[in-house]
Amino acid sequence: FDEIHSYDTYMNKIIERLFEWLHALDSPMILLSATLSRQDRQDILKAAGASEEAPDECYPRLTVVENDGKVRVHALPPPETREIRIRQIALGLDSLLDAVRLMYEKGGCIAIVCNTVNESIEVARALRESEGIDEDEVRLLHARFPPACRGEMEEKVVDAFGKEGTRPERAILVATQIIEQSLDLDFDLMVSCTAPIDLLIQRMGRLHRHPRSSRLSHLAKPTLLLRTPDMKTDDVPDFGVDGLIYERFFLLKTWLCLRDMEQMKIPDGVDDLMNFVYNQEVDIENISSAYREALAVARDDMKLGNRNSEFRGAQFVIGEPSSKRLIGRYSARLSDDEERSIKTRNIRPGLDIICIMDEDSLALTQRKPSRDDVNSLLCYKVTVRHRDVKYALEQLEANPNWKRIPQLKYARAVEFDGDRYDAPNSPYSLRLTPDYGLEIIRQEEA
Repeated sequence: FDEIHSYDTYMNKIIERLFEWLHALDSPMILLSATLSRQDRQDILKAAGASEEAPDECYPRLTVVENDGKVRVHALPPPETREIRIRQIALGLDSLLDAVRLMYEKGGCIAIVCNTVNESIEVARALRESEGIDEDEVRLLHARFPPACRGEMEEKVVDAFGKEGTRPERAILVATQIIEQSLDLDFDLMVSCTAPIDLLIQRMGRLHRHPRSSRLSHLAKPTLLLRTPDMKTDDVPDFGVDGLIYERFFLLKTWLCLRDMEQMKIPDGVDDLMNFVYNQEVDIENISSAYREALAVARDDMKLGNRNSEFRGAQFVIGEPSSKRLIGRYSARLSDDEERSIKTRNIRPGLDIICIMDEDSLALTQRKPSRDDVNSLLCYKVTVRHRDVKYALEQLEANPNWKRIPQLKYARAVEFDGDRYDAPNSPYSLRLTPDYGLEIIRQEEA
């Protein structure tokens, strides 16, 4: 299991039960993470069979749970310490454009990581329209590109910014969180909005990832340009939409770490940062009473949300290995349609749409699809999570030819007129282009 730090509370209930079963079956488990708080580490080890707490040992470390539940921790040779320089810029789009344009003119490969798809599209469009920036040198990558486009785009991104690729003299990649993991990318400079500390560390792992003799002098030190949140008069940051994506409590704690930080040492400082952000302490020195109150409110909201997530996650997991009840509390009486709503992550439900862009793809919807037809249709699948657009598209008639095709059964075929589709009985339109992927726009703005 890789990147286990990324599991949310809801998913942890499912994963912990899986670990309990694997332990009961004497199945070996390998769990990997570079950013895990002490408490999360202890909880995961307990689910994996540990009968005692793991002793503290600095990262990097190898923690082993023996068959008898004893825990052994082995220090590993530390990698070379990396010093990431941190500079702050204002959150606004104009400040971002000014900072990126200045660095772009000097050359180098720049990553801009956005927390939402909509923001990534807005930033990429503004850069391409910006004077002094070659629009062909601005790439965009997010999750609302159909697989037919996204696969090719990822190949081009890896070729430009990967270890062995053909590295351009200058280029900009605007992306969402999808570049935090999996893709082996290497940038000279990174720009990011605030996110929980572990995710920021993951992002910074894409800075100077591979040794290069060709880095320009102004990019000799790995640098993160951190887009600062808007500040209220009482010094409490307003994270805007980012506070809906991530727990506000963790954002507030992360900002306390970063607001005066000019340099981060990796991996030396990772444990302390993780343990500070992910403990629930709010009585912190050198913060205002308003900040302390904001932390307390955010912590209470988080606890309530966690209880709800734990409850939902516990409803559908199978019983404990020692339990007589194997099937989850409610799973046994779910209909097929209700089973479809069970997710491994606590995210907003989405609707898969098949984007019909031409006569050939339209023809595929008018017959019972073969296996090849199904694969072709899935190449143009995009998941829509916008609540109002999802509801409008759900009112479309399901394709009767897809009734027995599991991958397509609940999808809706959306026939575009050129690059546009007006959602029925809705003020929203969809626009699908190779440059920006699927955009959701109000019709008066289209």
